[in-house]
Amino acid sequence: MPGSVALSVGSNFESRLAQTDEASRRRHGVYYTPPEVAAAMVRAVDHSLRSEFGLGSGLADESLPGSILDPACGDGVFLEAALRQIYRNICEVGGKSAWPTLVRERILPRLHGCELFAEAVAEARWRLLSVLSETGVADVDPSQLQIRVGDALAEETWHRDERFSAIIGNPPYLAATVQRGDWLKSLMTGGGQPGRNYYAVDGQPLGEKKLWLHDDYVQFFRLAQWHLDRSGFGVLGFLTNHGYLDNPTFRGMRWELLRGFDQIQIVDLHGNVKKREKSAAALDDENVFAIEQGVAIGLFSKFGEGETLASVHRGDLWGSRTAKLAWLSEQPIAELARHKIQVSPPHYFFLARDEARASEYERGLPILELFDKFASAVVTARDKIVIDHDRDELLARIGEFRDDQLSDDVLRRRYFASSRGRKYPPGDTRSWKLAAARAALRADTDWQSRPMRCLYRPFDYRWIYWTPEMIDWPRGEIMRSLASGDTIGLIVRRQMPAGQECNYFGVTNAITLDGVLRSDNRGNESILPLAISDQSNLRAELLGIHRKRWKRDVIDTRTWAALIYALFHATDYRERYADQLRIEFPRLFWPSQWSLAEKLIACGERLFHLHLPNDDPASDGDGAVVVDRGYPKYRDGQILVGKNRRIAEASPLLWKYRFGVHQVLEKWLKDRRGYELSAAEVATYRRIIAATKATIETRQQIDAAIAQSGGWAAAMVDRDGRPLD
Repeated sequence: MPGSVALSVGSNFESRLAQTDEASRRRHGVYYTPPEVAAAMVRAVDHSLRSEFGLGSGLADESLPGSILDPACGDGVFLEAALRQIYRNICEVGGKSAWPTLVRERILPRLHGCELFAEAVAEARWRLLSVLSETGVADVDPSQLQIRVGDALAEETWHRDERFSAIIGNPPYLAATVQRGDWLKSLMTGGGQPGRNYYAVDGQPLGEKKLWLHDDYVQFFRLAQWHLDRSGFGVLGFLTNHGYLDNPTFRGMRWELLRGFDQIQIVDLHGNVKKREKSAAALDDENVFAIEQGVAIGLFSKFGEGETLASVHRGDLWGSRTAKLAWLSEQPIAELARHKIQVSPPHYFFLARDEARASEYERGLPILELFDKFASAVVTARDKIVIDHDRDELLARIGEFRDDQLSDDVLRRRYFASSRGRKYPPGDTRSWKLAAARAALRADTDWQSRPMRCLYRPFDYRWIYWTPEMIDWPRGEIMRSLASGDTIGLIVRRQMPAGQECNYFGVTNAITLDGVLRSDNRGNESILPLAISDQSNLRAELLGIHRKRWKRDVIDTRTWAALIYALFHATDYRERYADQLRIEFPRLFWPSQWSLAEKLIACGERLFHLHLPNDDPASDGDGAVVVDRGYPKYRDGQILVGKNRRIAEASPLLWKYRFGVHQVLEKWLKDRRGYELSAAEVATYRRIIAATKATIETRQQIDAAIAQSGGWAAAMVDRDGRPLD
């Protein structure tokens, strides 16, 4: 089963594995831990044992009731740091002369590691033997080192009478679903004494459609809690994915951490490439690992079975990798995580929040309550096969899948060579089998009529082969309504990344693919159609109080939608509720006066016109243009698609403007590298530039209208018509 290897810089094992089997390294979550980070975490655990638990010698104290454990030790970087810390502690109290005896009798019997890879275990033992040799202990047999080969997430790995009071390490970064045994499943859902259920909060199920609690690092958290619950006392220090700090679906995990520990210290090291996090303190932010996922250090202290939730302190490190490692080398984690934060229901985020603003936001109408039906955007699971810029190219590719002269093996090599899974043949999944899909395609006499237009990225409409045989989650009813052209739908997200504008809103009138606003694994877009099968999808009864206040007998569905869309583009809305928009679905507030509502509705309709495809005549392009490799580039107001080959002009503001995560003027061209743009496509691109410019101007009009009405708090009311002031 997958495990992890937490490796030091320059590690022989990690570098060999990366060179010989990069896929295996990724599959098992194998990434090195910088020794500066490991040393800082070990110092923090040692300091906690001294200052909070009264153990004067920290990790070396003979009163420590349980052993020290790294449950995913790799080649031993944390174990080495722990052994060096213990040696320093012994020397501090004048025990250097007794060190050889203490090593054999007290230290090695309670310094434990577990690792899946036998080769890494061998190097971990060599690493510890080297440290012992440096400190004057040269005759230790490797068998005396308590490092076992095994899967830490399996019950049989642990002895019934083992107890651990200090757990330190870097669990694996594996997000793929892995089938675990009944023991671990039981722990995750309430097993153990006391029971801890990561799938509920205070006894109430999460009720989420999609969870990421199967990630290995989450399961290692549960394993560590199980060990410390059995000891009844101790400290946990983990370096992990930082997603558990603010992901709404991890609130059950946070609840159990709060309930099971007395003090929590978090240092968010950030470095999340996919979230595009930014900070005023550091314009450029790097990961301490060579990965895209941001990470955090968590230090969790358990004094016993307390009756109150843990206190939480937090700190954030931004900047270059070098700067972060320097901070960790020089500053104690307790000093870095010195800001106390207030955690509160229902999500218990490990984030600093403006509670007054959060309370105001709770008074808004959750947008999902306003719509009878909604669905996630379409996930095809095979975009490169079923989506194309060109309809004829798409049909030609589907024709290959229908061709009974081509074997399954040929198609697997041609289209699924990069498949990582080993449980099924390349391309196959639990719910999709190549052979069955091909048989269904051959049986379809209308197969050439299946391509339909779809919204793939902002302003980027492509062709999708629209059949359930080729698409994992087609969201049929809602997407059919959009594809018919009879309605439009709003696009929203539950989460937005920190450090950038909360701009994750869109509109669609076509089949809509996940990734329009953001392409990552933290949820997906939700599509809210205004109508389904010619029936309004809006719960108008929730809006009656506002219609009556405005003295309007009837307000149609599209008008309500235009008002909502305008409010989503208000700078006040995006900035005032930024903390909430980054963790929740958007909530709705309404103008107190119809005069303001009228202006905003007009702006919303203007935005609909700009963001939806239309039949406006476009100026002719300059003929076919190829986007060269390494382009587009922006230079002195010019957008270049090749050396000295300009396609359009744009201001820096336009070039950098984002719809969701996408810098749209760059993204649209970047996705067409090596592709010959027709004159019509060149004209389309220039129309996108014009739409982006008009979007900025319309947003300015929205902001001006709200400012003229006294500003957001004075101009708006909550879901029940109560003023925000």
